[in-house]
Amino acid sequence: MILICTHVELPTGTMALWHPPIPKGLPKLLLGHGNGLNSLCQIGLIRALSDRFDVYGVDFRGHGATRLPLPDTPEDPWGWYVSDLEQLIERHFGGHVLYAGHSLAAVTAFRLARMRPELFTHLIALDPAILSPWKARLYPLARKLGLAARVNRLYKGALSRRHIWAHRAEALAYFTGRKAFATWRQEAVKGYVDGGLKQVGHTLRLACPREWEARTFKYVPTEIEHSLRHMQAPCLLIRALEGSLSPKTLHLHAKTQLVTVPGTHFAHLEHPEHLATIIKQAIP
Repeated sequence: MILICTHVELPTGTMALWHPPIPKGLPKLLLGHGNGLNSLCQIGLIRALSDRFDVYGVDFRGHGATRLPLPDTPEDPWGWYVSDLEQLIERHFGGHVLYAGHSLAAVTAFRLARMRPELFTHLIALDPAILSPWKARLYPLARKLGLAARVNRLYKGALSRRHIWAHRAEALAYFTGRKAFATWRQEAVKGYVDGGLKQVGHTLRLACPREWEARTFKYVPTEIEHSLRHMQAPCLLIRALEGSLSPKTLHLHAKTQLVTVPGTHFAHLEHPEHLATIIKQAIP
């Protein structure tokens, strides 16, 4: 499947949408990615959903082909994600949308849906990062004491990530089979390289700067379970069986369902056809 990139204008810059060249006139589905990733990683899921939906993969601020400015101050980036998504839905999706999002994209939608439930006709959350009660207390305290790198392994890992390669073949070889990438379909790894690296001089660098990815992990929202208890939009939460970032026990609103699927936090990159079937069954 070939995807093309359309840049849509927001008041602060351009946001990238990846989609098949010719829409089929099917219901539109907006699909978001996880922190540090990009829409091209999810090409398998886009392909598996495209018989039912016109899928538009969005690159969030600081990621992929989106060109929205990154704040210079080391502040919480999640408010930017929420504002960008709100403006995208209002300006380019008619004020309401079918939405599916992995991790960062799901948590962003939860925050927005709590404030403006009318923006979502249905919400699918793919293994969102939801802090356990003790982490929800620990992480803000660690930030205040300057100990975030000691207690938040994802924050620490993002800061030390390799970020420069000579060419795409080198980068693809580097990521293939490496740690979290080891379980991904090869097309997802290639999508990560194709959509997640940018040319800087004579080298390729991460399109999502390490500091921005780390800052997103550092300030991961602590109130998401509260959002789930008050969710008004119909919602399906998909939790991974292994290494999930969502706790096993959650207090959910009556309109929210929870299913557990085989795979890791990246189940949608490992088993895109299975995840697509679940998504299509959840949306009438």
